Amino acid sequence: MQGNVKIRHGDIFGEAAGLAVLPCATDGALKDFARRTREDLNLPGPPSRLELGQLRILDLDAPHLLVRRLAYAAVRDERGSSPEILRHVGVKLGEFLHREPAVGVVASPLLGTGAGGVPLIPAVEALAHGFRDAAPPDATLSLCAPRLNSFRKLEAWYASWLVKTRTPPRVFLSYNKATQALWVKGLHEFLRSQGIDAIVDRWDLKLMMNLKAWMTQEILRADKVVIVSDEAYAAKANKHEGGVGYETSIIEAELERLSHSGKYLAIIRSGSAASGTPAYLQGRFVIHCSSEAQTPSTYQLILRALYDTAETAPPSGEAPIYL
Repeated sequence: MQGNVKIRHGDIFGEAAGLAVLPCATDGALKDFARRTREDLNLPGPPSRLELGQLRILDLDAPHLLVRRLAYAAVRDERGSSPEILRHVGVKLGEFLHREPAVGVVASPLLGTGAGGVPLIPAVEALAHGFRDAAPPDATLSLCAPRLNSFRKLEAWYASWLVKTRTPPRVFLSYNKATQALWVKGLHEFLRSQGIDAIVDRWDLKLMMNLKAWMTQEILRADKVVIVSDEAYAAKANKHEGGVGYETSIIEAELERLSHSGKYLAIIRSGSAASGTPAYLQGRFVIHCSSEAQTPSTYQLILRALYDTAETAPPSGEAPIYL
């Protein structure tokens, strides 16, 4: 099945959705967030009795809202909640979207993490697994984190989860051995420790291999190519000299052919970015790492870029009221 799950910073009524979910207890009791939301928006109340994990779907007659239906989900009883209960709720939401495909998007808070007492990450994992297993492939569960602190924790968890679960990208490292061998050795070790299938001549080029054929194959096979450049690398690249020059000819041809340059990432290891950037990369966005003190933060920037998890802009807030 594999429905879609996204996490965003905001509340459940802040986006267009076919269904919004509020948590309640099996006796219909509402706590904190759910109670305030119902009162502020004048929403219909929950039923007085639900089975644990059960949903009650209500139609909304509220033209001012972006949501057309409301679901009360019984995620806790007197003992609290659990990941198993939350997974069951996720399944129920997915099954509902099979019956009502027009709903499309379900907006839900981080169920079970308040009065239910379930820790943030296990709660999100349980809801996501249940929904993805049961929902149609074009359905989306939008998990809303109203508190920025919770959203940041989920961002960090997501980045770690990607490292563990995604197919590791194959990454080729292009550099000048005479000047950057030690720095690239450290980068290579870091990337491999983070699940990256990093390829470098020191370990992957074997005796008697055809050097040009190996470079061509590895650059074309790579999902990403990291160019570690300095003044010496730039001079060789500009003159198409040696191994650096041969790699440059392949990279230049690919950059002309590709519709976007996201395959390539340039790290400039020189005093000034201009002096260490080859001519064919001038005017492109690069990472400048001129000192060893910048190395740890540069490693993290490279890792995010290779896993396509670059930081997103802060969410937009509400427009001010001018009197």
